[in-house]
Amino acid sequence: MADISHDISQDISQDIVKDIMDTPFLPSDVPGLEIWYDAADSSTITKDMANLVSQWDDKSGNGRDLSQLTASQQPAFIQSAINAQPALRFDGIDDTIATAVINNIFTNELNIFIVCLVRGGTLILIQQNASTNRIAMRNSSGVVRYEFKNITTGVLLGNTVFTNAPHLVTLRTEASVQEIFIDGVSDASQANAFSIAAFSRPFRLGAGNSAGSIAADVDISEVIAFARTLTTTESNNLTNYALSKYNL
Repeated sequence: MADISHDISQDISQDIVKDIMDTPFLPSDVPGLEIWYDAADSSTITKDMANLVSQWDDKSGNGRDLSQLTASQQPAFIQSAINAQPALRFDGIDDTIATAVINNIFTNELNIFIVCLVRGGTLILIQQNASTNRIAMRNSSGVVRYEFKNITTGVLLGNTVFTNAPHLVTLRTEASVQEIFIDGVSDASQANAFSIAAFSRPFRLGAGNSAGSIAADVDISEVIAFARTLTTTESNNLTNYALSKYNL
């Protein structure tokens, strides 16, 4: 009788390797995921018949769900917004969606990846304690303004006009460097010697506060955030994931 045990073992090993190779990368494959909002996952979106969104669930496992109970301030779910992928559309008037009050996640290091199409307005994301301690991403005359500390300290302005077209914007503070990336390419950087004091406030998208002030006219498809330094491989995997998914 022929010995087929070796052939079976080899086939099983090859199948396992193939399964691993065929498994798509996900942000949750990277340790330390703090926030993950994904409009392409319909199970995370609670909306009404008019497609107004009252809740956007966090896929990180940390329960940092976004919600907006006031109908007039709810963003709209758009099925085909960014290169045929879904997004939440904020009107630039007063639409906003936020977590409950949570401890600030980002005190010394952060990596935030946001897939968005900005048409105008100002504040795209923010978590702040008054104006003294904050992380924020603004549209500033068509370029990214990244604030890591407050409105005057730790402010970095991008160089590339990013409005009116979809982009992956990455905000990074680590190893004493503050940096902005557009579609995986460094757009601006500066030395950073600041940290953010502990506080408890909502993490917010689309505007500067619950009243919808300083709002942004923006489509947001995905937000992925870490409060630590990422390895080059981890950063490249996350960047390539977003660029490929949204055909950027």
